[in-house]
Amino acid sequence: MLLVCRASRNISPPPSQSSPAGLEGTLSNMTTVKSSFHQRLLQRQNGKCAVIDAGNSKLMLDAARIIKRSLAVEDDQNHSQSFLITWDIIRNYAGISIDQVDSTIDSPENGVLMEVSMHQCFDLFEWCFMPTGRPNEYTIKWFKDQPFIAHIAGRKQVTFVDHSSPSSPSPPDIPLPNTRYLALHTAMAHILHDTGLNSYFGNLMDHYLPEIRVIPWGKFNDGDIELRVSVFEMFRDGPGLDDEGGLVLD
Repeated sequence: MLLVCRASRNISPPPSQSSPAGLEGTLSNMTTVKSSFHQRLLQRQNGKCAVIDAGNSKLMLDAARIIKRSLAVEDDQNHSQSFLITWDIIRNYAGISIDQVDSTIDSPENGVLMEVSMHQCFDLFEWCFMPTGRPNEYTIKWFKDQPFIAHIAGRKQVTFVDHSSPSSPSPPDIPLPNTRYLALHTAMAHILHDTGLNSYFGNLMDHYLPEIRVIPWGKFNDGDIELRVSVFEMFRDGPGLDDEGGLVLD
């Protein structure tokens, strides 16, 4: 599972494997979804990056998904064993079901508006959101050297607020980032860096799949079951989530 997550920065959801006839419609739908997802994050965050304080300066912004579409979406309705094992790990560890992610994969609760280089580092698990214990408030934890923009303008602490409505309704009109989704990303980041797996997987991908930009689920199919089971053991014995979805680190 971690290999798929670590590689997901290079993955886009593959088109239907049956026939290219529906490709045009598929791309059109994806474009519409991407535009809507990005627009709602812009509204929620008032057009600003969550983690870079650029003042009135212009930034190139991305709509970053916390749980990647490539991890959550499988074209085949008869899910592969590998797919189901991955989600069994996530369900047991974080209490997140396939159905829940399927219904929110393109929702603002699965997204954060970020400056482009911060998005890239987030996808590489080079930094994460650490919960402070207060609602929707996080500190930023780095595992590797920060990019230049984070050095000069990076926030140390983030509080997510819905800026789309001046009345600040509760619950917000546009959902805030899901605490369990962020906690899952944080737990994976800790495991990858505490065990050295992040560098290992990065070298593995660069060596064996240097040119591949789109990796369908079948590329990492049922052959990595033992790895997934061992990761489940690491989850069970290592970092966990409390009842509120916060990360618990010993």
